[in-house]
Amino acid sequence: MPSDSNNERDASALVQRYIATWLHSDIPSHSDLLRDMTLVSASFTPTPRITTRLTVTPSMCNLAGNLHGGATALIFDSSTTLALALVIREGFWEWGGVSRTLDCVYLDPVKEGETVDIESEIVKVGRRLAHFRGVMRRTRDGVVAATCEHGKVNTDPPASGKL
Repeated sequence: MPSDSNNERDASALVQRYIATWLHSDIPSHSDLLRDMTLVSASFTPTPRITTRLTVTPSMCNLAGNLHGGATALIFDSSTTLALALVIREGFWEWGGVSRTLDCVYLDPVKEGETVDIESEIVKVGRRLAHFRGVMRRTRDGVVAATCEHGKVNTDPPASGKL
């Protein structure tokens, strides 16, 4: 059985490769966000999960100078999808799927310039559907600022070669 440090190193390498793929995509909202996001940790056990870190920029804020709800949803969409890197294989979630639900609960404000940690966990992943849970915490005090439940549908083309 691999050690925990090997587990985390292997998991982190998979996520970093997935991030590199996104950064070369033509989807500016995700690639711009991922350039600012840092991978803190990744693990296959007890469930596939990652933690990312992000500093809130002015473009993410509302008029009150707090992280905007729409920006929070985009952050959760991107970070929970990154967790898929831990289970992707040929013919299984290679395209990352599309969101079918993204339920965010906003609990505490995050000011411009503050840093947040986003914990993203794969709750269940099957051939067609996946379900994720996300928690956003202010890094300075660990307070939960927002949570999410995210459901995705696999959009990979059908496997070929079957008669």
